[in-house]
Amino acid sequence: FKLPNGGHVKIIVFDALGREVKVLIDQFMNAGNHETLFDASHLNSGVYFYCMQSQNFIQGKKMILIK
Repeated sequence: FKLPNGGHVKIIVFDALGREVKVLIDQFMNAGNHETLFDASHLNSGVYFYCMQSQNFIQGKKMILIK
């Protein structure tokens, strides 16, 4: 993901029932391009959602895990 400005970033993964599965990032990050890894080895196949929050930005997306 790309941050145009530095700031506090939070990325959370949820299951299909809305339960929090994992907090991937919860920290201050500088502007620029970033990557994060998500180890889903302990999760079952299915639909999951992630939410990214940063200052004046919030976005949620769906992802499908297939094992």
